[in-house]
Amino acid sequence: MKKLFLAIVLVTQFGFAQESLTSYNSSYFSKKYDAMVSKPDGKGKYSYYVDCSTYDTGGKNINLIVKNVEVESLVNFINDAKVLYLKWRQTAIENKVADLDKPVESKKIVLGVGFYYGSWHFDFSANITARFKIINGNYLMLIESDKLVASDNQYISNKGLVIAFSNEKEFDDFTKVFDKDLVDNFFNSKSSKESLFKE
Repeated sequence: MKKLFLAIVLVTQFGFAQESLTSYNSSYFSKKYDAMVSKPDGKGKYSYYVDCSTYDTGGKNINLIVKNVEVESLVNFINDAKVLYLKWRQTAIENKVADLDKPVESKKIVLGVGFYYGSWHFDFSANITARFKIINGNYLMLIESDKLVASDNQYISNKGLVIAFSNEKEFDDFTKVFDKDLVDNFFNSKSSKESLFKE
């Protein structure tokens, strides 16, 4: 029942309450991704909905869902992955390693993911892990989920999301998406504009 309630709330937020906040880029996928946010409630709670790529060839839209209370854990996870990426990239260059696919075994985080298949579906406990990969001269740190299963229908699934980082700046730009000042400034500015127009 609790999962059903969460799904209803999230569908409502996806349909009506999201605001486009900022974006980030992936040079490997040659794509710009939007990051949206829900308006903070009376208790200061809100969520980010961050566009990603998917391993599912039939999938179109997929979002990493990050509650504001989960931001610190995610940012720490990404920063740890960045440190390892820089270390392993240097090792690969120095040793002329041209092909590698190495999971990061020591780190993972559990977050919600929304994916579109006819309508929005949600996996509220997706395992998010990191993988260092060398492909055609590209040194990548892939942040990816395991297979996603819809909470409302076990027969609806997605092969998983993926975010590809190929340089230090992309890591930093991604974590800046979750800067609380962005959210505060965005909604304060919006409220100020709306207050000018009174009946």
